[in-house]
Parts: sequence; C-alpha cells; structure tokens
Amino acid sequence: MQQEKKAGSLERLYIACFRPSRYKELLAAGTARHIIYVCAIILFLVIIEAVIPFTAWDLSVGGLNRLILERFPEFTVEKGQMTIESPVEFDINGIIHFKADSGVKKYEKKDFDEKYQEELLFSSTNLLIKMGSRQADVAMSDLTSSRLDNKSVAEMIPMMRFFLAVYFFSTYVIKGSEYMIGAVFFALICRAAIRTPEGKYVNLKGTLVIAVYAKTLFSLLHSVNICAGSPIGETLMLILGTFGTIVFIDKAEAAVLKVI
Repeated sequence: MQQEKKAGSLERLYIACFRPSRYKELLAAGTARHIIYVCAIILFLVIIEAVIPFTAWDLSVGGLNRLILERFPEFTVEKGQMTIESPVEFDINGIIHFKADSGVKKYEKKDFDEKYQEELLFSSTNLLIKMGSRQADVAMSDLTSSRLDNKSVAEMIPMMRFFLAVYFFSTYVIKGSEYMIGAVFFALICRAAIRTPEGKYVNLKGTLVIAVYAKTLFSLLHSVNICAGSPIGETLMLILGTFGTIVFIDKAEAAVLKVI
C-alpha cells in the first residue's frame, strides 16, 4: 500500500520520465489513476506552452489595460473601416502573431506567416485569423456595428479575459486529444516489439498505458522548447520525441516481460 501511495505522487512522474524499467509499478494502478495522470500532465503542458508565455508577455506590457490605452497607437473601427495612427506588429513568444495596418486594403491568406501557429491580421477592411489549421476572414463591417476605439476596447477587457479562458480550455482539450492519439499510435506500432522466447508480448491495453507514460518526458521537452521560443527546430524535436518514446516503450515492455 505504501509503494502504491508513492507511485501515485511525484514518484509516478519521476518513473515516467526517467525509469521505464519500473513502468510495471505504474501498470498496477487502476484506470482512474491513469486518467488523472493524463489530465494532470496535459494541464502542465498547457501551462508551459500557453499560460506562462502569455503571462510573461502580459507583465512585460504592463497589462492589457495599459497596453491598449497607453502603448497602443490610437485606432478606430467605424462604418466598416479600421484606421490606426501607425502600423503595429508584435508576437507572443513566437507563437501568436498580431499585426494591424490600415494602410493595407485587405489581408489575404497568402499574407500569413508559416512560422506562427496563430495570427491576427487587421487591415482597413478585414480581420484575418489563423488558429492552427483553422482560418477565418471577418469583414470590419461584420466585426462591429458600433464605433470602436482604444477606450471602448479597454472597457471590454473583462470579456476578453473570459474568451482567453475559453481559449486555454480549448487548447487543453486539443492538447489532450493529440496526446492520446499519439499514445494510441505508439501502442499500435510497438505492441509486439518485445517478445519472450515463447512468443509472449504485452497486450494492447498494457502497451497503451506504457505509451501514455513513455510520452511524458518528450512531451514536456517539446513544451519547454515552445515556451523558450523554439531554439531547437520542430523537426528535430519530433524525431527526438518519436525515437525516445519508442525506446522507452521497448525498455518498459522488456522489463514487464522480464526479458532483460
């Protein structure tokens, strides 16, 4: 009982990241414990990738209210037209790209920059949005029927923070789905990678649980890399994560089957 209690706390994370030969201890836990672990890891990944960079940026600009009222150029949106005193462009940790330029008649999809995952491009007549694979083109006349300026937008900050919370929640759901799809993929390709001399191998359920834990370290490294502004290329991180996860799964299966 004492050992199970330890494996349910920080030691569970330690084993997942650094001791694949001890994954058998994690397999002994019930399904609920595995689900709680995944939920916690996904939350941690979202905090590293999205919450920390946004919070750091928010503090660096002195908060949204100060940014809009004091540091942002004066702008108005009225009668389907956006005008801004001077063009403005910035990004948040190399992930979210913002650009507003009333000198541009209309932004088109070709104006997106591939190096950013998400973008908001404001021209004099439209707002072009990219969120991952999803894109939207919103006319200024559809964006608002009333006059918008710095002051009125600042008054909308509480609502903006609500939508920000919705964004973080949707990011959590998407990240969780991606994590589990990846775990299923690794479970399928590694299910029978390690066999005993008699031909026995870990069943699919066991391999799936192993894959969930094996992805932990490399998912954390990927998130930290994003938080740091991606100093390591995405392709290299993908290769590292793929081969590292497979190695961890193989070591865990070998330990479970006692072939090492």
